[in-house]
This record gives sequence, structure tokens and C-alpha cells, in this order.
Amino acid sequence: MLIEATSQPVRYQFRDGRQVRLELGRPVDLPEQQARALLHKAAGKVRVASTVTVEPAACRRLVYWESASGSLLGPATVSYFARVVEPDGREAFWLCVEFRDGWRWLHESRLRSCQMATACESIGPRRSGR
Repeated sequence: MLIEATSQPVRYQFRDGRQVRLELGRPVDLPEQQARALLHKAAGKVRVASTVTVEPAACRRLVYWESASGSLLGPATVSYFARVVEPDGREAFWLCVEFRDGWRWLHESRLRSCQMATACESIGPRRSGR
């Protein structure tokens, strides 16, 4: 099980005398029984770490997405795909895209259809509902 510190580094000593230092963002793989004992003993100081898998995109697909300001952007070419699994089992997907001579990571929730992008281009820029 992957365990990491929640904020401050934590030193954990095994019964056989070996030690491991846990830090935020640097998960350590511990045997299940030891990990559960540490989670109980150091509650709030350590947690089960999220797992992230990054792979090259299987195909060079074009995507569109909604920016924070509400405008539609794209097309952009997908280069990498990331799958994040939270300790509670929830999954999230991220796409790394090439756009305007740079790279961006896009959360799956920001993706929009090509048809939506085409429709918005024909009626002009989107305006916020304020």
C-alpha cells in the first residue's frame, strides 16, 4: 500500500529496526499490515497516497475544452493521458494537449464536443450568465 505524510515528514521504524521516512508527495510502498498499523498509529499525519498512471495517447485525437472564463478552446492534439485513482477508489482522467506552441493538462470535466465548439463559433463568443 502506498503511504505518504500529510504535511510534516514522518519517520517510521519497523519492529526489525529498519526505518523509513515518509514525506508529502513521495509515497512509500509498505506491506498492507504495516501500512494499516501506521495509518492507525499516526492518524492525521499519514494517508494512503493517490496513484497516477501516465501513458502516451493511443491516438493523436483533437479535443475542445471550456476555459475557466467560459470560452471554448481548441482544437488541440492529445499527447498524454493520465489516470488518477484516489484512495477511496474514485477515478479522474487528465489529458495533456499541445495547444498554441505549449502544453496544457485538461481535466476530463472541461472537455466539450466538436459540435458544441462549431455551434458556439457560429453564434460568437460565449458570455457569462451574469
